Amino acid sequence: MANLSPAYLEVKRLRSRGECAAAIAQMRTRPPASDDDAFEAAVCLFLCGDGASALNVCRTYPWSKNWAVDAAAALAEMLATGQAARALERARRAARTAGAPHDVAAIYLRVLQETGAFAEVAAFMRERAEAFPSDEPFLLTVMAEAALALEDWRYAYRCASAVLAHDPDDYRALLALSHANFGIGNLHEALGNAKRAATIELSPPVILQIMRCENKLGDHYAALAALEKIPAGSELPQEMRLELATAYAAVGERAQAVEQYQALLAQEPPPVAALRKLLELHAFEGEDAEIDALHERFRPQVENDFTSMYWIGISALHRGDLDAAARAFAATHALAPGSAEALHDSAWPVPEPRRRHDL
Repeated sequence: MANLSPAYLEVKRLRSRGECAAAIAQMRTRPPASDDDAFEAAVCLFLCGDGASALNVCRTYPWSKNWAVDAAAALAEMLATGQAARALERARRAARTAGAPHDVAAIYLRVLQETGAFAEVAAFMRERAEAFPSDEPFLLTVMAEAALALEDWRYAYRCASAVLAHDPDDYRALLALSHANFGIGNLHEALGNAKRAATIELSPPVILQIMRCENKLGDHYAALAALEKIPAGSELPQEMRLELATAYAAVGERAQAVEQYQALLAQEPPPVAALRKLLELHAFEGEDAEIDALHERFRPQVENDFTSMYWIGISALHRGDLDAAARAFAATHALAPGSAEALHDSAWPVPEPRRRHDL
């Protein structure tokens, strides 16, 4: 920030507070005086939603500094083609160049996430952990989202909170904070963050997060009500269908829940989360034939999943097949070290099925 002219220091201050119209108006009062000013102009336009103008700056400004040449090329590649892989080498080189501003690091980190280079993301986050840029909202937002991808809830919480100290209405920071609180287990706070984000932009990711929170808190009718904000006839993303099915099952609309789970399992590849939930639903109803059919249809997925094998074991236990139950639970135990599940979180004691069998 120290290399910006006074006019562009003000541009950065305004866009960091979410005052995009004022930032762009300030930018138009005078042309950039340096590479730093011009890059701030491109970033400001990008963050304020004017990608075409940001691309024009990247392509037409006569860049002279090495970091600026590479950073502008990386941002232009992202804006013009959306090909993160083609932008990665330029972004990496720019971020590693001495004198590059924090916004270059933000673009580099964003490109890394889009290419799925999470080992490099984690290394970058470790480098930045000590020199925490508390006055760089763009970088902090991207760092919060990267921390969420790494399931580092504490770091995501820290970064998102620092952004909101600059702009309490930052939509992306509010959504990141909601996810961090959800991961920590602070569900009421997570729901509050998501509802606050919804007042700024009622988007599918926000509606999905509200549904997740409401389902986790046990207010399943509220989860169904949140879905009413989606326009009728819209194609629901996979995660939203899963939350919808969870809510239907919880309020007793079993047929609709099964329909949603079956629709999910028709996709390629079938989501394991839907398979788990459908197995659980059938196990609770004592529907062993349906469980056997799912096991046969999705054998590789079932037999490599901790939770799915648990429900196979429960089904066998319910129908009195102790040998099959023992095999299933032994397989479950073998899968435990490589799963994200904990044995103590499983449904012990064995849940009583609605339809009982004499053992």
